[in-house]
Amino acid sequence: IENKHESLFTIGLQNIENNSEAKALIEAGAEQGTFQAEWSEGIGIQARPDWWIDEGSELTHFVPCAPDLKTTTRWGNWDRVIADYGYHIQAALVRMTSPAESTSHPLIFVEKTMPHRVQVVWLDERWIEVGIERVFEFVNAWEKCRMSGDWPLVESESVTSSPPAWIE
Repeated sequence: IENKHESLFTIGLQNIENNSEAKALIEAGAEQGTFQAEWSEGIGIQARPDWWIDEGSELTHFVPCAPDLKTTTRWGNWDRVIADYGYHIQAALVRMTSPAESTSHPLIFVEKTMPHRVQVVWLDERWIEVGIERVFEFVNAWEKCRMSGDWPLVESESVTSSPPAWIE
């Protein structure tokens, strides 16, 4: 840890304490549980959320909950951050491996730079559904490679790129 990050571990932690939802989620959770499930014969999946609240809490309407702590320099555009870093896929893996049928998934974001803002971002059900779809895609692609013995480094040797809508 570099000196430039010292304030994250002092002011950032203090700001987590000052965010009543973040504090309540962390205090209610058991740290670093590991969930595993068999996908198919000889293939498993695993998830390791930062915290697990087995019985849920008032905040989650008593639905089991897997809060995850995230640090970011990209404050506020949560949909983009979630998609870019695959946080919905992590949440989907928790849903798919935990003993609970339903789960809630708050992300506790802490800004890496001053003023180290803290905000809890709740993933809605559609995020989890999209994450589950991605898990199926990844595992199916992996199984296809395993069965064929062909492990390509890229899906295609060339692609064409167009500017995204937001830049036009």
